[in-house]
Amino acid sequence: ILAEQHRKVKQDYAKVETLDQKLTEELKELKKQYAKMQEDLEKFNDLEGLKKKAEKRKIQLAADKSNM
Repeated sequence: ILAEQHRKVKQDYAKVETLDQKLTEELKELKKQYAKMQEDLEKFNDLEGLKKKAEKRKIQLAADKSNM
């Protein structure tokens, strides 16, 4: 009986270890995604900067088009 219980506990422990590894990886990935979202949020909060960048791009594309 003890041997059977020991085997079952070892199996359960292995499952817990596997789950822990999966959760650790998922947490890392979520932290990466969160950092990216924070970075994107900072960009989008700078509306004036985005407008200026878009206007510069528009002017550049128009200049490129007229040079063709």
